[in-house]
Order: sequence, then C-alpha cells, then structure tokens
Amino acid sequence: MSKLNNKDLYLIPVFEKESSTQINSFPQLEENYQNGKVQMFHAWCTEWCYSFYDFPKWFEKTKKNPDSTEVGYKIKYKLSFEPYYLGRLDAVPFYDIRFRGYGYNKVAQCYEAAVQNFTFKVLTSVWLVHDGIKNETDGPGATQQKFNQYLFNLKKRELKNKYLL
Repeated sequence: MSKLNNKDLYLIPVFEKESSTQINSFPQLEENYQNGKVQMFHAWCTEWCYSFYDFPKWFEKTKKNPDSTEVGYKIKYKLSFEPYYLGRLDAVPFYDIRFRGYGYNKVAQCYEAAVQNFTFKVLTSVWLVHDGIKNETDGPGATQQKFNQYLFNLKKRELKNKYLL
C-alpha cells in the first residue's frame, strides 16, 4: 500500500466470535462466519454502526489475495457508521473529549470526517475479532450511551454551524 492520502480513511472490518471459536487465518474466519460462530461486530444490538462494510464483498475480495492488503473498494458514509480505521494523524478530525465511556465517540469522529469529504476505503486481508458476542448494554453503560447520544446530537448541530451545512 502506498502512503496514506490526507482525505482517506482505511477501514478494517470488525467481527465478534463465540469465546470457544479459534480464528488464526482467513479460511477459519470465513468458515466460522458462514456457520454462524463469527458475526459482524455488535450485530445484535448496533447493526446500523457496522453493517456498511458489505461483508460478502469483503470476503470475495479478500479470498482473491488473502496475503496482500489492498484497498478493496470504497463505501459511502452513512450516519451512525462507527468503523475502525487507519488515517493520517495530521488530517483526521480530533477525538471529542466530551464523549466518555460507551457509545458515539467514533460515530462523532467519522461524521465529522464525512462532513470534511473524507473517502472511506475498505482494506482487504486485515480484520479485527472481538472475543465474545455483544449483548444489550445495560447499567452504567446504558446511561453513558444515552448521554453520549445527546452529545452526538449536539455535535451534529455544532458541525452544521462550523461547516455551514
């Protein structure tokens, strides 16, 4: 891969797995995805944050050359997208320190990147796997998430004023 472009975010697909499932290679990831032991990260509770990767396309592109990391394809930003990504430190919008705990921190950062016309590019042959399947957020995490949702709505209004949207 060549050096990072100022206005590109290079996305890394994220999965979650049953704790007993071992993933040490792309074929293992694909097999366990097909048999349901691996799924899209937070599939049950926050599908709208991670479903934009187009996982079938990613598996198809990665299968062609699983040992080489490339930009497989571009995707359009959609509100609430919360990807894990690589980007240039001197170009990516700063993290908003008002977000504490659980929820909306990466959503807000990616929203600002989209407002600034960043391009979202999905990398092939790299991925992250969370150990364990996410269930509903409750307790202090749910309270933090509600407050962060309020902050995100505030952030959207601030960005509309800042960028004259």
